Amino acid sequence: KEGDSVLIQPPVYYPFFEVIRDNNRKIVESPLLLTDGHYEIDFDDLEEKIASQNVKLFLLCSPHNPVGRVWTKEELQKLGELCDRYHVFVVSDEIHCDFAFPEHPHTIFAKACPQLEEKMILCTAPSKTFNLAGLQVSNIWVPGKEVRDRFKAEINAAGYSQLNALGLIACQAAYENGGEWLEQCQAYLRENLKVLRSFLKERLPKIRLIEPEGTYFAWLDCSGLGLSDTALENLIAHQAKLWLDGGSVFDKKSGQFERIVLACTKKTLLQALTQLEAACRGRNS
Repeated sequence: KEGDSVLIQPPVYYPFFEVIRDNNRKIVESPLLLTDGHYEIDFDDLEEKIASQNVKLFLLCSPHNPVGRVWTKEELQKLGELCDRYHVFVVSDEIHCDFAFPEHPHTIFAKACPQLEEKMILCTAPSKTFNLAGLQVSNIWVPGKEVRDRFKAEINAAGYSQLNALGLIACQAAYENGGEWLEQCQAYLRENLKVLRSFLKERLPKIRLIEPEGTYFAWLDCSGLGLSDTALENLIAHQAKLWLDGGSVFDKKSGQFERIVLACTKKTLLQALTQLEAACRGRNS
């Protein structure tokens, strides 16, 4: 309801902030902890925030965008236990689930926490996986009948009664026949990650890669450059002439980070990294 608290885990996909504010709900933040280059859930803070702020809804990003964490089954179960104990409804955004790396398999929240079946909604889509975002189709899984009926009523009230037919057919075609293409895409992304990792180590050692476990993003710690948040953005946009996603849009405390997309050709990635290197060298010359 309006005025209720919604919990998120920054740094996180910035529309989460926007949709909570635009619906007159209260944002409650339980920031992830960065320890030795690895992000973890602060379960003590999470429970304290849920209890003290009377949180009603938890927007879970799984896999997590932008930091690239793929939550383990044990982590999700611990989250589920807290949400069950404090009667928190969970909306699990799993749109990047097809980009979990083989060594970090994705666990569906409903599979980890079946006790929350009546108190969850799962969100996936073919849009990221198969680049179909323009066709406006996604998959909303609502296991609980009462919640599903309420969800349908809201959709009807918005006058959105007919989906895009082309999107439905594209979704079906992608899931039924796109497996081989997706495997090749995943392999290409992993090669791009190797290129990025090697380039940073050899030519931009002051920029640290936060090793992703999934998604097609890389989260870069640029604090080693010794720039202010504003100067860093100026370096990226005006000197390197790149359009990366500045960390401050994901969390006001993450201004020293940049999100870079790996879903591009190797040539484009190398061009971007070379421009970034030149800008850094020009600053130091």
